[in-house]
Parts: sequence; structure tokens; C-alpha cells
Amino acid sequence: MPPAKVHDRITLISAGLLTPVILALPAENRLFSWGIFTVAHLLSGLLFSCDLDVRATEYRRWGPLRWLWLPYTHLVYHRSWLSHGLVAGPLLRLLYFGLMVEALALLFAGAGAHFFGAGLEWLSHWHAFWRGLVRDHPRYVLDFLAGFTTGGAVHTIPDWLTTGVKRLI
Repeated sequence: MPPAKVHDRITLISAGLLTPVILALPAENRLFSWGIFTVAHLLSGLLFSCDLDVRATEYRRWGPLRWLWLPYTHLVYHRSWLSHGLVAGPLLRLLYFGLMVEALALLFAGAGAHFFGAGLEWLSHWHAFWRGLVRDHPRYVLDFLAGFTTGGAVHTIPDWLTTGVKRLI
């Protein structure tokens, strides 16, 4: 397996190499689509790496929020199709993160309602925002998902290649 610095370089270089491909795709706003794709690619490769299932560099990058990934490290086996799958891996990490954010939002909303009498209406606005984003801007959601998936893939493929070479030797 290549070290984190190599994976980071691959992520950065591949983002640049994918730029002409993304800009060549038809879109209402090509530059905005490219920006969404590139940010998602970099986020996936640098923060949401398939090595979050072990306490590696990518895990430590989360700093004080790395505890969010502790359940993930126990639920997902390293180098399994769930962590290193080309599509399943990145989308699982995105789903996991979304569920953790949702759980925290519910926890804080419940605590706020209990201790401060604050209502939960902001939570319905939060959900309406995400539903509206998917409904009104499906292209940008797909740009994000595509970038997030490729960001994970450029980490997984070098791992597969180095494992294959080691098995041949």
C-alpha cells in the first residue's frame, strides 16, 4: 500500500488531469459543475479516504472530530469491498458521515428542546434544504457524487495495484 503522501499526490494530480474531461461534459454551468466535482474529489481523497477504517493519516486529519469515525473503524474491515470498493466504499463513507451528522443534529435538537425550550423547526428546515437541493439541482448532486467516487477510486486503485504486484513477487 502506498503511504498517505503518495495517495495525496495521486488525488491532487488526478483532480488536475480530470479537469479537461469534466469541463468538456455538457452542463448548464460547466465551471460550477467542475468546481463541485473537484471539491468532492479532493474531499473524498484527502478526508474521506478508504483508510478511515484504520487510524491512519486520513483518520488523524479529522483532528478533534476524528471520534466520529470510531464506530466506522469497528464496523468496516480494512481492504474489504465496503472500504475499498470503487463505488460502494466512497458512497458508504458519505452515507455514514451523513447519518452521523443527522444523529448529532437530532441529539442537539433534543437537548436544546429539553434544556432551553427551543423548537425543532430548524431541523425540518435542514431536511427541506437537502430535499430541495436534490430535487432542484440533480445535476450538481451527480457532479458531487461523481467527484466523490473518483476521489475514492484514485486511492483504491493504487492499493489494488501494489497488492497485485506484491502477490506476483
